[in-house]
Amino acid sequence: MLWIIQHNLWKEEGFTSLINALRRFNCPYEVVRVVPFTNRLIPVDYDQSIENLDDIPEPKIPTDGPIMVCGSVTLAKIAKKRGWTPGSFLNENFDYSKWRENYGANLLNFDSTVTRFDEILFPEANPLFIRPCHDTKAFSGKVFERDYFVKWQQDVLDLQTPDSILRGDTLVAVAPLKQIYQEFRFFVVDKVLVTQSQYKLGNRIIHNANVDPDIIDYAQQMVDLWQPARAFVIDIALTSEGMRIVEINNLNSAGFYACDVMKIVAAIENMSFC
Repeated sequence: MLWIIQHNLWKEEGFTSLINALRRFNCPYEVVRVVPFTNRLIPVDYDQSIENLDDIPEPKIPTDGPIMVCGSVTLAKIAKKRGWTPGSFLNENFDYSKWRENYGANLLNFDSTVTRFDEILFPEANPLFIRPCHDTKAFSGKVFERDYFVKWQQDVLDLQTPDSILRGDTLVAVAPLKQIYQEFRFFVVDKVLVTQSQYKLGNRIIHNANVDPDIIDYAQQMVDLWQPARAFVIDIALTSEGMRIVEINNLNSAGFYACDVMKIVAAIENMSFC
């Protein structure tokens, strides 16, 4: 399988881990740059004396075999448009409304309200958790204080264009705050938990490959309940209300934390495509 890797997308540690894993398995790979706001790929070592990026020829990518991409949502969409297999696992199921429909109360913010970005109102001064419904990376879901959000919301609306990823009509999920103790990431391929990592302890970022068996069992139960794609990432939280699903992520664009990248590559390489 040929792997197409977007240059300098992740922190150096994650990028290096992926490249090392591909080399260990003797997997062919090509590192590329994605031209912003286009569907074009260019070589990572392109001639920088060429000012117009449209004049730079794309790298020659053989399409007579399977191709896997790792990079931004834009790269994932490029793979879809070009019909690469597996290319990207991104599909219409990477949508908050789909998660709520299939996971129900197992979803941390099951009680959220789905609304347009330009219609978000803070009923009082309390902070709210806000995230985009679709996996477009329009912005990162997080806790917003009222005064900060109102100003940012107006700035976005003032600067929006028809091509903006975040616009007034972007659907978002708005939820009251939950008490979260720990957060964990699981990579899933064909219903199997391939590797996992803790990535948060309270408000502290912590990358720990050792995950409690109870958390692993719960993650597998959720995977057995529903899968948005053959390969995906599921984040689980330990909360004041028990274990809950934080969100689902497209595997092609997910960070690794302390997950075993070798196992991820091996699982993708062992997938069967008819």
